[in-house]
Amino acid sequence: MSILSRFLRSLFYTKPSAKESMVALRVAAENAKNRGNAYLFQGEFDQAVECYQEALRIFPDYAEANVNLGCMYKEKGYYSEAEFFLGKAVALEPKLWQAHFNLGLVAEKLGKFEQALTCYENVLAIPPSTTETYPWPEVHWRMMEVFVEQERYKEALEVINTVTEAHSAWIKARGLREIALSELGRNQNAIKQLNYLEVMQEHPLSLRFLGSFYQERQNWAQAMDCYTQACEMNPNDSESRMTQAQLSLLLGDYENGWNQFGAALTGLGAQDIQLTDAQRFRKKFTPDKYWQGDDLQGRTLLVWTEQGIGDSLMMFRYLERIREHYPTVRIFVLCEQPLQRIVQNFSMVEEAIVKPGESVNTSQFDYHCSVMSLPCIIKTRLDTIPNTVPYIFVPEENQLKWAERLAALSGAKVGLVWGGNKLYPNDKQRSIPLEKFAPFLELSGIAWISLQKGEYAKQLKELAWPIIDWTEELQDMQDTAALVASLDLVISVDTSVIHLVGALGRPAWLLNRYGSEWRWLLERENSPWYPSVRIFRQMTPYDWDSVIARMVTELKTLMNQEG
Repeated sequence: MSILSRFLRSLFYTKPSAKESMVALRVAAENAKNRGNAYLFQGEFDQAVECYQEALRIFPDYAEANVNLGCMYKEKGYYSEAEFFLGKAVALEPKLWQAHFNLGLVAEKLGKFEQALTCYENVLAIPPSTTETYPWPEVHWRMMEVFVEQERYKEALEVINTVTEAHSAWIKARGLREIALSELGRNQNAIKQLNYLEVMQEHPLSLRFLGSFYQERQNWAQAMDCYTQACEMNPNDSESRMTQAQLSLLLGDYENGWNQFGAALTGLGAQDIQLTDAQRFRKKFTPDKYWQGDDLQGRTLLVWTEQGIGDSLMMFRYLERIREHYPTVRIFVLCEQPLQRIVQNFSMVEEAIVKPGESVNTSQFDYHCSVMSLPCIIKTRLDTIPNTVPYIFVPEENQLKWAERLAALSGAKVGLVWGGNKLYPNDKQRSIPLEKFAPFLELSGIAWISLQKGEYAKQLKELAWPIIDWTEELQDMQDTAALVASLDLVISVDTSVIHLVGALGRPAWLLNRYGSEWRWLLERENSPWYPSVRIFRQMTPYDWDSVIARMVTELKTLMNQEG
């Protein structure tokens, strides 16, 4: 640049002020956030995340972008990351109710219930805006659920009363009020609430809660009638369709159950941006490529997992069935990291891709489908369940370490699992405090091996019982399978381990809750899904003592037979 040019530039060029620069950054960040919102609306979640990250690179103190990114991490199950970004949004903009509300949801997922209550109270303390619709009923409802989780039923009732008085249309709160009343023993009041639900049958939500009430009391016919009415009233109500499907499967009606299950999975999330894996992948992958039983000879198929790890282990049996029908098909599986090595061992699988698999798209495959859709596509009935075991195999070299270590122990080697995932909605019905298993320790000739991972594992350290704990060496399901393969028996509540043991064809005893769960059916001691699994059922709700007593008797018989 010449001297004259620099002189003229100094006369007419004005450097942007700090304020103007800040405005420009805000505008650029907002544009990136808006692009993310557009991707989110289209179901392109990975691109949405990239846009929100770009917005924060441009302007790190952008509270709304922190909220959006935090919500995306929340929906993907990355709760620590979600907590960080939502917490930052709260610090930046204390009156942003979306930040407090979603931070409360994350705190619940992390089991930080007092923090969750504080977040919800913060939402209620923010003055309403004339331009926004605040989720007051849902905030109260979430607070009620936290109180119920903590068994603070009187406080739960106080919150529920606030909801039902201020928001009479919030039927969900009235339905859940029955739970708190029942727990307090105020059965007459509970019956009054049930009567209210019966009056409100013109609403699918009330019918679903009424059906749940009947199902918990094993009144199957009335429960099914409620779910059916709810589905007829609103064919797009996928939650009602799912409860209807699971009850049909529980009753052994597989023909209707799987069709209803498939319809429910297809419709889930149609109106909601907060999606599970099943809903997210259905939006991300093109519907026209969804496999419905088309000829797969010479084609590629992507099977993606959804729901829990136990569900996936249960459904992996169908991969071999697909290969039998279509010998030249190439199968890829998109799954959680703990399942990767198990899946990669399947001879029919080309590659096990670990979630979230951002780079995966349907242009790479001829077809895709969810693992939970396979029983429906293959038209499974009770008498056609593929139940040849084992269908999961562990390389011999992985088993040798455990076989040698267990050989040094005397007596029968029995694995034990007493708790599932605390985030599961019905976890209280299936998980059992470890102290309940004290009668097991009175038996001689048994070496007890813990297979318990997660939050419930802390109970073993607190009790300091003589149960061998090698779980720190179990980094994924293949490690667990290698240990299980050398055990004589596994005793477990209804969690992923029971599916793993059953898929390996190893002996297992299941402690099954009152009312059961769809895959374990009713009034059976055996499983059509897993020939090696024996079922011990609760005869009355929450009575695990009698179930454990029956197991102790059977263990004594087993030990005498072996001795």
